[in-house]
Amino acid sequence: MRGYKQAFQKAFPYTIPVLTGYLFIGIAFGVMYAEKGYSALWAVLMSVLVYAGSGQYLAVNFFVPGVSFLHVAFMTLMVNI
Repeated sequence: MRGYKQAFQKAFPYTIPVLTGYLFIGIAFGVMYAEKGYSALWAVLMSVLVYAGSGQYLAVNFFVPGVSFLHVAFMTLMVNI
């Protein structure tokens, strides 16, 4: 177990730039989601459940009446190819 802690302590400083990037991407997603009128709880839930980050940004625009499931599925496929 000591080896894992030592490895974590040694690697952590190298992850700070990546963590900073994800922090700002997450904030931007939260702002987009809030502008559409959804609560922060839904934004966090979507961040936990949706694996594709670009799919999250795409999905914000699909939470409106009249958008078909087929359209959502096709656009998700196109983003992830």
